[in-house]
Amino acid sequence: MPSTKQPSPIVSETPSPVEPPLMLADLAKVLVQHYQLHEGKYDLWFEFQIGLGNVGPNKEQAFPGAAFGLKRVGLSPSKTDNPFTVDAALVNPKKEKRHRGPTPKKVGE
Repeated sequence: MPSTKQPSPIVSETPSPVEPPLMLADLAKVLVQHYQLHEGKYDLWFEFQIGLGNVGPNKEQAFPGAAFGLKRVGLSPSKTDNPFTVDAALVNPKKEKRHRGPTPKKVGE
């Protein structure tokens, strides 16, 4: 009888990003544009989630432990400038509305 066991996936290879990863200041710029902010200074804001419990390979070797996860990323108004502060007026300036000239008159007007 042939084996139906699937080969185990290769886990030693680290996946590569599709593009170079963003630096934190670049991520802040992307969020300013996403939220369509045109004025003010902003800092990145992170919300973490913490899980507590026994951690180990089995019950006999378990110890109290914690796991941290990044839950959400956003922006908060900046109170003081720091290396990651983004000025919305510089990275996402308001586009000036084009002024069109007078509408041409239709024939016969």
